[in-house]
Parts: sequence; structure tokens; C-alpha cells
Amino acid sequence: MLLFEHYHRLYSFFREQGVSRPISISLEQVASHLCCTKRNAATTVKKLQQRGWIDWRPGRGRGNQSMLTFRLQPGDVVLSLAQEMILRGDIRDGQELVALHQDEWEGLGEAFGRWMDSQFGLHVQKSHGKRLDMLRLFASRPQPILDPARLLMRSEANLVRHVFDGLVRFDPAYKTIDPGISFYWEVDNGGTAYTFYLRKGVRFHHGRALTAEDVRYSLLRLGKQASPHRWITRSIRQVEVIDSYVVKVMLHRPDFLFLHALSKEYAAIVPEDYTERMGEEFGRMPAGTGPFRIVRNDDSMLVMEAFEPYFGGRPFLDRIELWQVPERETAPELGQADIPRILYAPGEAGVDGETMRADWQTVYRIEQCFQYLACNAGKPGPLQDDSLREALDLIIDRPAMLAELGGDRQPAVHWSGSQVKPPEIERPREERIQQLLRQSGYRGETLSLFTMPEYDHVEDAEWLQKRLGRYGIKLAIHYVEPEVLASQQMRGADLILDSANMDEREHLSLLEFLFDDSAALSHFLSPGFADEVMERVERGCAAADEEQITQKMQELMKWIASQRLFLPLYSNRIEAMADSRLGGISLGAYGWPDLCRIVVRT
Repeated sequence: MLLFEHYHRLYSFFREQGVSRPISISLEQVASHLCCTKRNAATTVKKLQQRGWIDWRPGRGRGNQSMLTFRLQPGDVVLSLAQEMILRGDIRDGQELVALHQDEWEGLGEAFGRWMDSQFGLHVQKSHGKRLDMLRLFASRPQPILDPARLLMRSEANLVRHVFDGLVRFDPAYKTIDPGISFYWEVDNGGTAYTFYLRKGVRFHHGRALTAEDVRYSLLRLGKQASPHRWITRSIRQVEVIDSYVVKVMLHRPDFLFLHALSKEYAAIVPEDYTERMGEEFGRMPAGTGPFRIVRNDDSMLVMEAFEPYFGGRPFLDRIELWQVPERETAPELGQADIPRILYAPGEAGVDGETMRADWQTVYRIEQCFQYLACNAGKPGPLQDDSLREALDLIIDRPAMLAELGGDRQPAVHWSGSQVKPPEIERPREERIQQLLRQSGYRGETLSLFTMPEYDHVEDAEWLQKRLGRYGIKLAIHYVEPEVLASQQMRGADLILDSANMDEREHLSLLEFLFDDSAALSHFLSPGFADEVMERVERGCAAADEEQITQKMQELMKWIASQRLFLPLYSNRIEAMADSRLGGISLGAYGWPDLCRIVVRT
């Protein structure tokens, strides 16, 4: 960088001459311009020549002038340096260098953006008879928490699925529980004791073989107070190691959803020795048993490589790089901030974007997650009155919200495919809203709304602020990071705007929505209401078969919806474009693909 500063300073004295025009100058003059000795000036000139930035023809004899020719504008040098930095992994430094100079040199930012576009997507390298298939994606933020017990974001959860395994797996296509690390299990007649038989030869990424002690450690660790997902282990009474490959889990009571809970990424098995040794750093550089292992994770990029001895079969892709490029994924046209909207961007620098996309394949789905507004009925104040909560539900006109904000927003659909709608009313809507506001006792208090600073959340929050303002309801918006939104600090909030995790495990998704500390509703349940919810959940989980549990859970959902503790807003249509050479691509419930299923067509 110091060499570029010398070049930039020297060029500034001869900017009018520009490039490719020889300039008569002495070494003494160079030293004067660079504020250094003649010896240092000679060294700098030599280095600039070696870089190819200048031509230097020394004058012959004492007093004869040398000839200096600038070969590149400093803006082009900045672009070259930024490219070098990024290709060696210093993405943040490269971006900062361009940002520092793009106002000075017209076209620098645009040229850098085009070059960055060409770097994403599929890269196939062949050398000495070997082939490397690499997929390069972009992300809006670093991924510091890849510890299953501490996950907060869906993007983190999707990555964790590729790094870790659980005792069992859930097949979303057939909605079945399949073997994972455990290849076989037995359940006693009372439904309160599960014996798991572990695969032999399963290895963690740091080299050690997995044993039953790791299973016991992982389940007990998840149940500790520090994990926001400890509800997963709510049924577990005791975990007993029978021998190195057999572990027995005893429950307080029969739990129809227990195996479904174990299939969640939160319940993944971690290595006791490595986890304890790494401490807080385990979240950044974890070691699991999954198909990909983390080899780098910092503010510039996350790199995963295929784990050769994976017991489930090595993935086809060899390497996945997730570059941290915030300005790309925070752009509205690229979809939700934590989902790679343009998953794979093939093509070369300088090729027109539309031309590059001509032979791409498009995959899409309506995500099962949904955006919602949670109301804090557990906090003393106006929202304890169900009249005000009903008024909010009527004021928030979903069709108007979708029409005015547009984008990928679609009508909100969740458990059992049903939408929560306000009850049918005989009086006109506006008249009913005014009646509810009068009887609620709301007197113009400012309600606090907390959400994350991603652009879609910002759009939603500002829309809600204006919409409620029409009816005299004041809203103060606070933007906080995910870890704050998932903390107990939110018990003092009036409203939280967030999205609910939901997938094909509908009943388990409902429990996560109610009890996971990373979900807004867990902070808003009053003690009495929480007890009532838990009692209903336990009755449902103790049901004898799928039909009974479905009935119980639907009753629970209907009851919760009637309380209007949360107001569903919309779901998203997730669309991604992919290189036509890639096969096996399908989007999961959270909008991400299973990277293990992707193949590269030659």
C-alpha cells in the first residue's frame, strides 16, 4: 500500500499529462516530490517499474534528465490492487481500498462491481489430471455463530446443517425420521426410554472418532441455561452411556415429537474435547461430523471444504466460499438479507449481465417461514388489553401492505396451511376499529417496536409506523442486532417485528415459535399464559398417534391465534438463479439449497 501511495502522490504532480506520455524529470525531482532521499527515490522507481505501473529511462551522463511514463491511472492501479487483495482472501481490505478512491476516479466503483460479479458462482479448475469444483457465494454479514446450541439466524442454521449431524435426520419430502449418526434405535413400551445405537467409524473434523460420550455431552450441553434452544431437551430426564456406541435417553413423559426434536440442527452432536478446548471460539471454527468442514471463518470469508471420510458419502462440490459483501445482499432487488438470492453468478468480467443470465436456470418456492408482529401482553400497558390487539390486527391491512411494499411478499401461510384472519364482523371495518380503540383505553402512549436493521424489516417497520399513525397510534422504531432481539431485554418491548422459522415439521415448528428464546413470542408470554400453553403442548405431545397430535396442535394454534399475541404479515417468494451446469438444486423451507446434493455437469 505504501508503494501505491508513492505512485498516487507522484502521479498527482503530472495529472494533466496523464498516461503514456513521457515526462522529463530527474531523480532529485522524484525525491523532492516523494519527500524522501535520492536513494529511496531510486528504490521506489525500481519497484514501480517491476509492478509495471511506470516506464523509467534514466538519463545518460550527469545533468541529463530521465524519462518517466505513467502506464496506468491510479484508479486502475486501485482496481488491480483490490483484485489482488480479494483473491488472496482480504476481501474487506479490498473493498475499503476501492471505497476510499472511487469518488476520485470515475468508473472505479462500477468496474470493481462488474469484476466482483464475475467472481461469484461456479469455478471449475483442472490441473495435473485433478479437478476442483468450487462454488462461491456472497453473504451480507460474517457468520460468527456456527455452534448448534447458540444459533440465531437462519443463514447460520443452514450452514450448520452442512457441518454437523444429529442422531437422526428428518426427510422433508416424505416427512419421516431417518437414521443419522444413530443407525438404529429402540423405544420401550412406555415411550419414555430411547436406546440409540451409533455408527462405528464416524469421525469429527478434528480427527477423533465419535463415541456415546459425545452424544451425552451434546444433549446435556443443549439443555443448559445458556442455549436459547434448550426447549428441545425439555422432555429429557437422563442420558446414560451404555458403552462406546450405545446411549440411552430417558424422558419425563412420553413425547410424540421427541425424535423430531432430535432432528433439529440445534441437537447436532459436537465433540466434547474440542468444544471445551475452543470455548467461545468454537462458534467461529467448529468441528462436526458433517459433509463439509470449516477451514476459514473471519470478517472476509467463510470457507468450507468437502470432508473426505464423511460417513454419509462425500459431497460432489469440493469447496464453498462465502464472501462477506454486505452491499450486495442488502440491496432490495436481491431478496431477503440472509438468503443468497442470486445463488450462483456465472460469466466473465465485462460480459453484459443480461447475456450472462440467458441460460441460467431459475428455482423458486414460497418459503414456509413468515414475517409477523408480536404483541407483548405480558408487560403492563395498553397491549394487555385484547381490544387494542384486535384493533391492530384490523388496522394492518395485509393486501394493502403487500401491494404498497411489493417485492417478494406473498400472503402469510403457516401451520396446517391456514392463515390467521380476523373474525368476521358485521359492522364496517373502520367503525369496528374506532370502537375497539375507544374501549381499549389507549391514550396516545408511544409503543416501542424492535426489529433488525435489514432492509426488508426496515420497510415493514416504517410501513407499520405510518399505517398505525393514521389511527393515532404512535410507534417508536428501534433497530437492534439479532443477539439483542433474542435476549431477555426484549421483555420491555411493546412490539417485535420478526420472522418465524417454519418447515415441514409443522408441530415442532410451532413449539419452536412458542418456546425458543430466539423467537419473539417467548419473551412476551405472561407466566399464566405460558403455563397454559405448556399444559396444552404436553397433552398434544403425549397423544397416541399422528392424528391425535394434529388435532391437539390445531386446537392450540386456534386458541393462540384468538389471543392475537402475534399478527402474521406475509411470507416470501424465494427465487434463485443458477448456472445451467449445476444440477440437483432445490430450495429448502428456509430458502437455501442442500449443497450436498449439488452436482456439476461437464
